[in-house]
Amino acid sequence: MQTQSVSVWPTTALFALAYIVLYCLSDLFFENQNVKGAVGIFFLPAFIRLLGLLVIGLWIVPALFTAGLFLTAAGLYDLGAGHEAELLVTFATAFGGPVAAFAAARLSGLQYDLRNLTPLKLFILSLACSLGNAIAYGIALRLIDRDLFAIEVYFEIFIGDMIGTWLLIYLIKFAGEAYARLSQR
Repeated sequence: MQTQSVSVWPTTALFALAYIVLYCLSDLFFENQNVKGAVGIFFLPAFIRLLGLLVIGLWIVPALFTAGLFLTAAGLYDLGAGHEAELLVTFATAFGGPVAAFAAARLSGLQYDLRNLTPLKLFILSLACSLGNAIAYGIALRLIDRDLFAIEVYFEIFIGDMIGTWLLIYLIKFAGEAYARLSQR
C-alpha cells in the first residue's frame, strides 16, 4: 500500500492493462460469464484488485474503473442491452473490493511498506477484497435486475474472486520457486 516510491500514473495504467489481459484470459479459459450470465467461478482479474491495492494503494480504483470502461466499450463485458448495467457494475466493483481490503489492512495494522505483510494478513486482505467486491457486485446486480439477486450470487462472486486471486498467488509463488531452483544450477 505504498505509493511514494512508485510512479502512480504509469503504474495505474499498467494495472488497468493487467486487469484487461487477465479478464480476457479468464474469459478464454474459464468463461467469465458462466453463472447466471454474470459471475465467473475462476475470476483471475480479482488478483489485480488486491495486488494493485498493495502496490499503489487506492489508486487501483481508477485503474479498475478504466479497465471496466475499456472492456465495456470493446464489447468484452456485456450484461445485456445498453451499457448502463456494465457501467454500474464497473463503478461498484472498482470500489468494493479495494476499499474493503484497505479497511482490513488498516484494521490489521499493515504497514505501508508491507514490511509486516504475513501469509495470514494476505489471506485476510484477500477475504476482505473478495467479500467487498461480492457485496458491491451483488448490490449492483440487484439494482439492475431483481432476478439476479440471490444470496448464492454473493457466494459465487466471493468464491470466484478468492479462487482467481489464490490461483495467481500460487502460480507466482511456484514460478518464483522454480526460477530460484533453476538459477542455483
